[in-house]
Amino acid sequence: MDRSYLSDQEVVAASRDFVCIRLSTYEEMEEAAFMKSIYRFRGGTLKNSLFAILDPEGKKHLAEPGRSPKFTYEDGAAMASGMRKIAKKYPAKKSEAELMGLPYFDALRLALNVTACDSQRLLIVFGEKESERMALEKKLLPLAWRKDFIGKFLYVRCSDPKELEGIADGVDEACVLIVEADSYGLKGRVLETVPLAKVNGLEKILLAATDNKQGSKDSKRQIGRGRRIGVRWETGIEVEDKGQVDPSQRRSRGRGR
Repeated sequence: MDRSYLSDQEVVAASRDFVCIRLSTYEEMEEAAFMKSIYRFRGGTLKNSLFAILDPEGKKHLAEPGRSPKFTYEDGAAMASGMRKIAKKYPAKKSEAELMGLPYFDALRLALNVTACDSQRLLIVFGEKESERMALEKKLLPLAWRKDFIGKFLYVRCSDPKELEGIADGVDEACVLIVEADSYGLKGRVLETVPLAKVNGLEKILLAATDNKQGSKDSKRQIGRGRRIGVRWETGIEVEDKGQVDPSQRRSRGRGR
């Protein structure tokens, strides 16, 4: 789905006129309920993927929803064309994207995992004081929405040094951490640390970090290897679609994938 639709450069260009939301299946009850409200899954069971285009109020469907774009559009070119037609009917307000702030994940654990899934890099905004985090965000915000930075990084904020254990031990000052996740998003390593005192040099450092050669993953091979080596991901809520659960774990554990 991603290679033929969401990575299509015409679709990427068309998406600039939309607010794009990446929901995390099986992580939050509220998101799960929202997904069920906009698409009737077979048997009423929440699956691990969903595609929909909604109006600015998030209520009216502007395209046929489904498990992926291929249920709605023939290919990436058709999807891009459809998106452009929709965008003309709902022109964006000036600077609306920046007014939304940084597109943060709610938790570091989930952000690291999605970073691995999407073969991107993670920016952790760390500061024990809110004033420190706000100072870092002020510098980072205009960069995050720039055309040459959009889609290059994922974002999460952190105020407790203990959350960084195993990624960046011993961090004791406000900073932006550029992190690369391991193959399964359970661990990460710091590529660069930009302290608040040197935040004016952040743009140059981020430009260098956009040169990401991780590439896409083959999901079938990734899942197969993970099961062989015993990698487990504990979801926030129970997985309804049992086809997504490792058969060897179904009896002993109700959660995971």
